[in-house]
Amino acid sequence: MVKRNQLGAACYVGDTMKDYVAAKRAKVAFVHAAYGFGEVEEAVIHINKIEEISKVVELIFQ
Repeated sequence: MVKRNQLGAACYVGDTMKDYVAAKRAKVAFVHAAYGFGEVEEAVIHINKIEEISKVVELIFQ
């Protein structure tokens, strides 16, 4: 998707292990939406509410 849409970078925000695996396969950063339905212990970055995403995006894409 990054190549197809000529993006400089991307991240995947999700709440399940399937989302985490998809991000890893796509070789993009994963952000665990801990307010969602699933647990993702392997995730390094967690957010507890959507309002936190802007700060996380700033950190990822510095």
